[in-house]
Amino acid sequence: MNKQTIIRHVLGDNESLSQYATGDVVTLVDIKRRLFALERGENTHIPDHHYRLLVEKSFKDLKNLADVLTIGLSELSENILDSDNGRLFVIPNAQHHWQDLITEITPLLLQSTFIWKQNRVKWNNPVDVQSFYDQCILLNFRHTALPSPDIGPLQDFCVKNKGFHDLHMHLNGATEVDVIWQDYLQFPDKIYNELTEGWKSEKVRELLEQETSLFIPLKFRNLLTGARRIRHLLYKIIVIKNPDSVHGSLKNVLRNLTDNSSSIPGDNSNNPFLNLIIQEKNEISPIAVEALMYVRVMDYISDNPNNGVSELFHFYLLILGLCNRLLVQQRHQNGFEQFQKITLSGLREYTERKYEDRFHQIRGNKLGHLSLLEGRFSPKDTEEKLSTMLNSVVNAWDIMVSSDRKKGIKSPDFKLVAHFIKKSEGKNPDNNIRHKKLRIDLMNRAIVLSLLTRKYKKYKKLVTGIDAASSEFDAPPEVFAPSFRLLRRSFNHFTYHAGEDFHHITSGIRAIYEAIIFTDMHSGDRIGHAVAIGLSPSQWIKSMGKQLLITKGEWLDNLIFVYHLIKKDTEITSRPFHKKIVPAILKLAQEIYQENYSLDNLEQSWLYRKYEPMLVFAKDREQAQYRTVFDEEQWQEIKHLKIPDKTKEILRKYHSSKNRPYYEEIITINSNEIFTNADLLIFQRKVLKFMQARNIAIEALPTSNIRIGHYQNFKAYHLWNWLKWHAIDKEHIPPIVIGTDDTGIFATNIFNEYANIFHHLTGAGKKSVSSALDTIKMLEDNSKKFFFK
Repeated sequence: MNKQTIIRHVLGDNESLSQYATGDVVTLVDIKRRLFALERGENTHIPDHHYRLLVEKSFKDLKNLADVLTIGLSELSENILDSDNGRLFVIPNAQHHWQDLITEITPLLLQSTFIWKQNRVKWNNPVDVQSFYDQCILLNFRHTALPSPDIGPLQDFCVKNKGFHDLHMHLNGATEVDVIWQDYLQFPDKIYNELTEGWKSEKVRELLEQETSLFIPLKFRNLLTGARRIRHLLYKIIVIKNPDSVHGSLKNVLRNLTDNSSSIPGDNSNNPFLNLIIQEKNEISPIAVEALMYVRVMDYISDNPNNGVSELFHFYLLILGLCNRLLVQQRHQNGFEQFQKITLSGLREYTERKYEDRFHQIRGNKLGHLSLLEGRFSPKDTEEKLSTMLNSVVNAWDIMVSSDRKKGIKSPDFKLVAHFIKKSEGKNPDNNIRHKKLRIDLMNRAIVLSLLTRKYKKYKKLVTGIDAASSEFDAPPEVFAPSFRLLRRSFNHFTYHAGEDFHHITSGIRAIYEAIIFTDMHSGDRIGHAVAIGLSPSQWIKSMGKQLLITKGEWLDNLIFVYHLIKKDTEITSRPFHKKIVPAILKLAQEIYQENYSLDNLEQSWLYRKYEPMLVFAKDREQAQYRTVFDEEQWQEIKHLKIPDKTKEILRKYHSSKNRPYYEEIITINSNEIFTNADLLIFQRKVLKFMQARNIAIEALPTSNIRIGHYQNFKAYHLWNWLKWHAIDKEHIPPIVIGTDDTGIFATNIFNEYANIFHHLTGAGKKSVSSALDTIKMLEDNSKKFFFK
């Protein structure tokens, strides 16, 4: 595979995008300089003379911009892609490199350059063009632009198994960037309206401003309009052969493209390259037509490198590249907050109101990758909104099933899991109850969902599980516990996003434990991600550094959690930190709560956070009934607890705005303060054992975990730790199942996730094919046992 080329940065060149947008022409010298800077930015510790040679090597045979956009791009796919009877696939040992590459350049463009290099089309012969479209383009891009590796043993297993179970996929966040791009060019004003809403969020502004200097929503809208106009100009020049359609100098054309007040040709929303094929065949795929356009344009500019068309195409691809960086999590966008910014931007909202194409997409072009899908959705706050949304999903799935039936294809099984969203308290939190607004909202949504599924059997059969998703920094498990216990009466199985991202690894371990005990998880339930109990502590410290920032209250809670583990386990009690932890807890508690409390009261107050504080603090039943979160069963449970006065006092102070400034005070600690790497590893293993004893599974989501977690590549991924521990100490590791998370944001599908696992096991993992297949079978068997029925 060709790793030693800086051409992979060509769509990430913001400076050239800005230059085109202001009407200036970009030269090859400009591009070399800018790609040099982008490559250097990935590792500034390497001297410039190394990068200078890399530029020379990358551009050795590229004499002009047209060469960069044809030969240069096609070289990226050398030793990565191949084809068999026209069908493209990823070469197996290049799977991880491919997974990284498509964060920078869209899969559709990379495959189109491969097709361009492998085929010569007689464009003046409609029959030849149609044959090329059917046999090379549509074959590869009918439903998805995402290819899979040609791993024979894995494919055979998949066929025999009738596809894989995907137990963790969010319906929103699933659509591929190449699909969304078509909507962007067709409906730029609708995209602008959605982005205008997202723009109100500071996190969204952070994302947009870190990826481009062009940003305000109107400028983005004008770029999309410009890209649409470029598409029409390319068609007129290349197909209609009317070079005069570019009036005046190239600079004037570029300047007018993104001028919202100008009226130049190209405001028709349809892709004009659709006219190259026979539309009556009713086999029209927008992404396939886009691929056909790429190949046609590359053919043209390779023969005509100096007439301005290369610059127009370059501008078009740079706008696409910007969209890709805003829709797909990049390798430089580490951590959950970066992911969250993508979800909050509104840039997926318009496309993801439609479901049918998405269901085809996630199955792959062969339609055989998927056996069962658990799709996640966010429940609405009224019965009308919820039923409308569910009906949209069900109708789209039914249409696909009906189409499959006509073709004699077996459709996958389909279930839904309702994921309740973690939200921050915002600027005006309640003075006496943490997350009061969210608690009320969650309870309301829980009641709506519970009543609707009881009322209609079709929804009860479809919605089989409950989840809590989004940033763990926004709301802890205790906030969801009361609503989840209410939902236990209507639903059998629960999962929870926990331990995915954290300030301190102990915080992540604690979040997993809290999610289990606070929401009363039991056999057959699952935890999503659980990175904190798989990630190597030494690797985490290497990533974070020797010192880190954390709030005083979070650190206190971590120490109380460990104290809780100490009381249950003599192995932990014998560790050297045992003598340090008690005085540390008492000191922090006195600073936060402004009074001295016993360890038992502090531990109890932490454990009692699972109960609804508005009911805990109610003086009597009458007062409790006035609370919008009142629930009879939970009121009776709290009433019979007989919470000690001191414990309740700590709980009040924990929630009180008077003590929160002390709790939220940011302190600096050593990463290994009190706990060594060996201690942290013991905590991980204890929680894993705790989960195994309760028969609670872990949802591993490889590409998502790599992008969000503390990893540079798949070699360091924590799944390998779990598999190793399972082989050595089987009885202490809970079952592991596989999912995709957000297939569009992470550019993946369920087959490719298993391929990523298989590739590591047979490569860096040094396992035989047979041994790797045994692992794949174990993971898939776990999924068959743990999907929510």
